[in-house]
Amino acid sequence: LVIGGSGEYLSVADQVYLMDEYRIYDVTERAKKLGSFMALRGEKMTELEGDVALQEERRKETEGAMARETEGKKEPGDVTVRETEGKKEPGDVTARETEGKKEPGDVTARGMGKVRSWRQERVLKTEGFTPYPALVGPEKLSVPDVGFILIGEEKIDVRGIQNVICQEQRTALGFMLRLMENRQNEAYVDVKAHAKKLYEELQEKGLDFVYSGNFPECDRFMAMPRRIDFLALISRMRRVNYVRAKGDVTR
Repeated sequence: LVIGGSGEYLSVADQVYLMDEYRIYDVTERAKKLGSFMALRGEKMTELEGDVALQEERRKETEGAMARETEGKKEPGDVTVRETEGKKEPGDVTARETEGKKEPGDVTARGMGKVRSWRQERVLKTEGFTPYPALVGPEKLSVPDVGFILIGEEKIDVRGIQNVICQEQRTALGFMLRLMENRQNEAYVDVKAHAKKLYEELQEKGLDFVYSGNFPECDRFMAMPRRIDFLALISRMRRVNYVRAKGDVTR
């Protein structure tokens, strides 16, 4: 039985998985250590366990009755466990024969094992990754309510980022991108690493720390976007270039 998003079953679940930014993690041990986890085993769970026990008892009684009725009977073509023990049909394989083998697309039991990386690790060239226009002038940042973010020489279309659903999120994305761009003083930038660091700061300081009053056309109110949506925003920039990261051996 697989149930998603139902906390009532945490106390009886064999495995608990967490989806975090489209990645799955086995958090069974973490879930069992939560203080609130044991609180779920209240009166309602006792009633549920009682119902399950009653159903199990009835099932065993039914199976026992059926076994007594069929005991000793053997239909044509039936074979016993002893008759088939040790026999092997063409194409059959034993557990020992398949142990350690891995088929294409297989993953480990936890779903977290690294078999082979298919990603090409890239870094972004900072040329063009700036809120300043190419020629002269101050920073440029505008977030009109038509689904675009205007920053520097870029006009970024965010309408295809489905989970960015409000103007407050687009405004936050614009200010976050501006902050990341202004912090770059190297020739290349590891976008994922800088995005991770930025979100750690957001958790510590709050979203308001990215705001700047130098852009009166931008709204003051913001809402937190997901990190994967922030990365999707950067991937939609058309005036920047990527190169393969040093040490990337992906084929």
